[in-house]
Amino acid sequence: MATPFQVKLDADANALYFRITDRRVARTIELEALVLLDVDEDGEPVGLEFVDADEFVPFMRRHGGTFDLAATVA
Repeated sequence: MATPFQVKLDADANALYFRITDRRVARTIELEALVLLDVDEDGEPVGLEFVDADEFVPFMRRHGGTFDLAATVA
């Protein structure tokens, strides 16, 4: 059973993590510098991390204010 969507901020590390599901992470894909996508063994998104939390708003601006995450990632 999947856990609810969860957002965590590690203030000490200034890292922001969006947990999408409780599935196990199989690999991590770098979407952009300091923006990482965790996927499971089927390529389905598990979580999205901003290694530099301050980069979240600029990231969203670069994507026109919306970021659509595909159901699976190759």
